[in-house]
Amino acid sequence: MALSVENLSCGYGDVPVLHSVSLTVNDNEAVAIVGANGAGKSTLVRAVAGLSVPMAGAVRMNGVDVTGVPSYRRQEHGIAVVLEERNLFSEMTVLDNLRLSERAGLNALKTRGGNGIKMADVLDLFPVVAERLHSRVELLSGGGSNRWWPWRARSCFNRTCWYLMS
Repeated sequence: MALSVENLSCGYGDVPVLHSVSLTVNDNEAVAIVGANGAGKSTLVRAVAGLSVPMAGAVRMNGVDVTGVPSYRRQEHGIAVVLEERNLFSEMTVLDNLRLSERAGLNALKTRGGNGIKMADVLDLFPVVAERLHSRVELLSGGGSNRWWPWRARSCFNRTCWYLMS
């Protein structure tokens, strides 16, 4: 699977932040975008994830233009974003968060004609999550990145291919 960004320009209101950014990320590659505060790193992540509307350019997943696809539908193309808050329901247990994602992921995969991954398989991949299934998310340590693991495990249910982290 290849993710490509072609001549992407994006900003906030009428103020451009990114100017004609292009990059391609192929299977089994990890890419880091490095720069000073305000350089546009998070803006790029938001544009690729569909959280910001580009002024120009395209975002493609395996050659399919997903530029106009809403953020909540991009997971069907294998794109997920990890924002600082990680979008977990903090008052619920890790298991409850996973169950919600399991159900949503199965629905998304049916749309793509795929098969879902089972809870047991996800827990085998992430033993640290299995150890904390009955813990409320809000009680997990953020400093040790313990909140990141349930999010990553949760995203397995829709077979995400690209994780965009800001």
